Amino acid sequence: MNTTSKSNHIRGVIFAFLLLMIPLSLNAQIVDVSIPGFNFDPADLAVETGATVRWTNNHTVNHTSTSLDGIWDSGTLAPGESYSYTFNNPGYYEYDCTFHPSMTGVIRVLELFYSIPDLYANMQAVEGQVVNVLGEFSEGNDSKLVTNYARYISRELMPQHTIIFIEGAMPPLDYWYGGMVLVTGTVSLIPNPNPIYPDDTVYISIDATGYELINEGKFDPYLPKDEGEKFDINQPRDCDSCKFGILISGGGDAANNHPGFWEDIENLYKHKVNNENYCPQNVKVIYYE
Repeated sequence: MNTTSKSNHIRGVIFAFLLLMIPLSLNAQIVDVSIPGFNFDPADLAVETGATVRWTNNHTVNHTSTSLDGIWDSGTLAPGESYSYTFNNPGYYEYDCTFHPSMTGVIRVLELFYSIPDLYANMQAVEGQVVNVLGEFSEGNDSKLVTNYARYISRELMPQHTIIFIEGAMPPLDYWYGGMVLVTGTVSLIPNPNPIYPDDTVYISIDATGYELINEGKFDPYLPKDEGEKFDINQPRDCDSCKFGILISGGGDAANNHPGFWEDIENLYKHKVNNENYCPQNVKVIYYE
């Protein structure tokens, strides 16, 4: 089985699993939007892929429902008339009334579940919405969902849009250390002041309310290595006051950071002080938290 077909097979198995867990009533629903006056009600609507939205003109004058991207156009809706459109692709769809451009609305079309890159690709649509997202959970002290936990803990820079932060409820311990989980929660967008990638200006955070375990984690828990003698840095020591050091560590940004980087810098600090005769007060540590 080649990589593509294997990936599709795994996605199909996961999708079948989710069908047993998550009601699909929205997919079969017709969701109504009223035009009671010079407005759409609701003006901001979230539906799942496959849902049909029906606009009904309950006003006394003509209106339209017209996509700003040209995806649909109801034409003139006289009082009492309706128009329906089925949304088969996730996204953020803006529309207005061509007769009254100040009348605007948004349809947010959400997936049954998202991969992490898909969630980033649909940020506008999912912001503030409850979604289901699939990924590999790191651990409680780190609390991130990543596309590839093995790469994440290897200290390699992760590709763009492959990490999200998890807030709120934490999963059980056996979900940690690379367990593949389905997280349910509300999406928030967090500004990223120091992006590694030029257009990576926000992180996604999920305020989690529930988890489903797909596969348990296959990695051992993170255990700090103890390299070098333990000592009290306030204890007088013989050292070379002419030596100065600056130690910088971290994952490049908050998303890529994890406990292994602190282990690295701690061990290097101990080595400098214990083995290379640096004075503790002359070694400055800069760590990206």
